[in-house]
Amino acid sequence: MFCSKCGTQLLDEANFCWKCGLPQKEGVVAEEPRYEACEISWRYTLPQPIFAIKKFQFVAVAIGPTGKRVVAETPLLSTGSARRACPPLASTDGRAAWDQSHEAVDAMIIALVADGWEYQGPFGDGRYWQKSFRRRVKQQTDKKA
Repeated sequence: MFCSKCGTQLLDEANFCWKCGLPQKEGVVAEEPRYEACEISWRYTLPQPIFAIKKFQFVAVAIGPTGKRVVAETPLLSTGSARRACPPLASTDGRAAWDQSHEAVDAMIIALVADGWEYQGPFGDGRYWQKSFRRRVKQQTDKKA
């Protein structure tokens, strides 16, 4: 069998041309790709003593067909201050805490991309950890016993 559009030789069972994508049989429709979304945010580790340096971690939370789940998380990090209640926002919050936070986010991004997540851009107010990703959901095949 040959594709009627580009002439590529195809298997007799082919539903689509592998080269140009033209449907080869009546009534065959390509499924729209489905994606799951993922965003990096942060969370406290509780409980924390009032005057202790605050601890937090970055988490990558995905939402897809199976619901909401954590797909990656960093080790515990320090805010660099007992007063600060969130990740460092500027290097003036403590250079070591700032550098450690950026390195943790960069490592998480590398891990997400290696796991098949596509970077989509910043979200929210665009802070350095606010990144969004998507990943194509693998099609389920019916298993017959």
